[in-house]
Amino acid sequence: MEADGSIPLEPASETIHPTAPVPIVSAAVSVRDVSRSYAAASSRLRRGLAVSRTALDGVTFDVETGKWAALLGPNGSGKSTLFRMLATLDRPDTGTLSVGGFSTSDEPDRVRGLLGVVFQKPGLDPMLTVRENLVLQGELCGVSREEATARAATLGF
Repeated sequence: MEADGSIPLEPASETIHPTAPVPIVSAAVSVRDVSRSYAAASSRLRRGLAVSRTALDGVTFDVETGKWAALLGPNGSGKSTLFRMLATLDRPDTGTLSVGGFSTSDEPDRVRGLLGVVFQKPGLDPMLTVRENLVLQGELCGVSREEATARAATLGF
């Protein structure tokens, strides 16, 4: 641990893709002027309430490589929306997001290759076995079925 409390990170020993090395960037996460609004539910429209809800309005910040950050706020303040965008599951109405120097909009596969995300609600299918769920999650992250099956086997599944 460094004197400032940060944990030093080792340089990557391999690139994500053999022909495209990971860029060296100072900001591990960069969010620039990001805004996102959602249309109002039909029940709100029938009652004459607002047409849309703004989840994020011009959010800008950086998380430097090797540093930790926390997003705190009340329910409905846009934390989950921002995480969905960083995980490439949603796009901003305006602004840009990047992870490891890769754009979440233009290079989502590269971003997903750098992330490990676990959401609050489990994404497991109760009808599948543990092995099948592991293989499915691997495939969703861009790992081939064969490789995901082999990795699951090394875990005993």
